[in-house]
Amino acid sequence: MILLGSLMLTGCSKLERIIDILLEEETEVTETETAETEAPEQTDAPDETETPAEQPEMPETPEQPVVPDPPEQPGTEENIPPETESFAGHWECLYTDADGNELMLYLSMTDDGRASYSYGYGNSEMAENFGGWWGIADAFMVFNFTGGVQELELGYVPEPYDFESVFDYEWVKPGSSFKLHLNSGTALLFGSENADLTFECTGAIDAETFEPFAGVRPAEMDPNLVIGDWHSTYWHPDGYELALHLTVNEDGTASYLYRYADAAGEICEIFEGTWIADAAGNFTLDMHGGWATADESEHYDFDGKFRWNLYGGHLGLIHEEGNPLIGGCEDWFFEFLPFEYVLYDGEWVAFDNDRQYSLHLLPNGESWFVIMEGDTTVCTYEGWWSVSAQAELELSMKLTEGEGGDTLNSVYTLNWAEYPYQLDVQLGDGGFALTTNMAASGSDIFSWIDPNAVG
Repeated sequence: MILLGSLMLTGCSKLERIIDILLEEETEVTETETAETEAPEQTDAPDETETPAEQPEMPETPEQPVVPDPPEQPGTEENIPPETESFAGHWECLYTDADGNELMLYLSMTDDGRASYSYGYGNSEMAENFGGWWGIADAFMVFNFTGGVQELELGYVPEPYDFESVFDYEWVKPGSSFKLHLNSGTALLFGSENADLTFECTGAIDAETFEPFAGVRPAEMDPNLVIGDWHSTYWHPDGYELALHLTVNEDGTASYLYRYADAAGEICEIFEGTWIADAAGNFTLDMHGGWATADESEHYDFDGKFRWNLYGGHLGLIHEEGNPLIGGCEDWFFEFLPFEYVLYDGEWVAFDNDRQYSLHLLPNGESWFVIMEGDTTVCTYEGWWSVSAQAELELSMKLTEGEGGDTLNSVYTLNWAEYPYQLDVQLGDGGFALTTNMAASGSDIFSWIDPNAVG
C-alpha cells in the first residue's frame, strides 16, 4: 500500500510537469505565429475628432487544472484480508512445550464461522476436543469453543467447558500459513500464552459434511434441554448494549424480549408464541409482537429458525432463516446463560480477621477464588461455576497458586441477605469452607463489588 501511495504521488508530480510543458508549448506557438504574420500597413493617424476603434477583448486565461490530493494511506487493519474464505480449511501447528514435548494442534474452519480444534502428544489419542465458532472482528481473530477431555468409552466429551480466545494474526504465506499470538482470553494450549503459533494448511474443507462438535456432544440431543429461562447480551454496533431474555416453557409456549442492558432498562421489542425443537439441533420460534411502544396494529409475526446446542449449561442459538433475534443480526450466534446467572455473576468478597476472600463468578461460567492476607496471596483456585434454579451454587476448581487442597468441588446454598448486594452462602455437608467463619458456623456473608466503583 505504501508503494501504491508513492506511485500516486509520483503520478501527481508528472501531471503537474505535463501541464507546465503544454502551457510553455502554447506560448511558443503563439509567439511564432505572430512573428510570421505580416504587420498591417501603417495609416495616417486619425483626426482628433475621430473615435478610436474599440480594442478587442482579450480571452480569459484558462484556469489551471486542479491536481487531486493523493489518497490517504490505509491503516494497519485495512491491510488484513477480511474475507473468511482465505482461512477456510484444515490447519496444523507443531508446538514444543517447556519440557521439550512435541504437540500437534489441529484447527479446522469454514467460511460460515464454524470451527473445531483438538490437540494431542505425538501420535497419541487426542487430549482434548472442541467445537465452536470463529470470526474476524476489529482486526483480531476470535474463537469461541466448547469441549474438553473426551471419554473413549463414551465417544464424546461428557463434561464440556467453554472458553474464548482473541488473537493477533498475520499471514506468513497468504493462503498457506498464518501466525497467531494471544491478545486476550484463554490460550489454545496451556503454556503457549506468550508463544507464536504458526498453522500450516493441510487441505480444503468439505463444508457440507463438516461437523465441528463431532466428539464433543452426543449424536442425539434432548430437546427438553432447551426449556428454561435464558439470558444473553449483545453489543450493538451503534455503541450500546442490549440484554436478551428468552423463556422456553414446558407447555410449548415461549416469550422473547430485548431491552437496553440495564436490567431495569426500557424494553425495545417483545414477542409471545410457541417453540419447537428436535434432537437434530433445529429450533423454531413462532411468535407475534413488536416494538413495545407501538400499537397492536403495528405488530408483526416473528418466525425464526435456529440451530441449537447446549454445552456446560449454556444454550447456543445460530440464526438460519426467518426473523433474527435482533434486526440486522442474520446468521449471528448468541450464547445464552440460565437467567439465574444474571443475578449472581460478579465479584463477591468476605472478610474475617486479616484475610480477604474474593469469589469471582464470570458470566461465561468461569470462576476463581482468591484468599489474600494483606498484600500477599495465600492461594488461588480457578475453574467453573454453575447455579441451579433452586439457587444452589456449584464450584469446580483447582489450586493454581499457594497452599491448600488440590481441588475445590462443593455445592453451596444461596440466600439473599440484602438483595442484590449481599449473599448468605451456606456450606453443604462435607464441602469446602470458603472462609474461617463458614468453617465455624456453616455460612458467611459475601458482598458484591461494583466494578464501576473500583479504581
